[in-house]
Amino acid sequence: MCDIKDDYLSGKALAELLGVSTMTIFRWEGNPRLNFHSPSRVHGRKFWHRPVIVEWMKARAVQRTPGARSLAMSNALEDNAQR
Repeated sequence: MCDIKDDYLSGKALAELLGVSTMTIFRWEGNPRLNFHSPSRVHGRKFWHRPVIVEWMKARAVQRTPGARSLAMSNALEDNAQR
């Protein structure tokens, strides 16, 4: 059984996982071309469902060309797989 805290990420935790700033997350939310997952809101705070974000990361890794960001994303995927 998974702990609910492990299934959802705050904006800060998501930014750390993806290797980007929280402002980048905000921008991604407003860009429909990225198909970025909409967060759930709890008491006005945003939380992203980890399994959905992992699937989004995998889809983006396939679409992107190799580079520093995709390496960071690959590392994040590997770290997440170990959980």
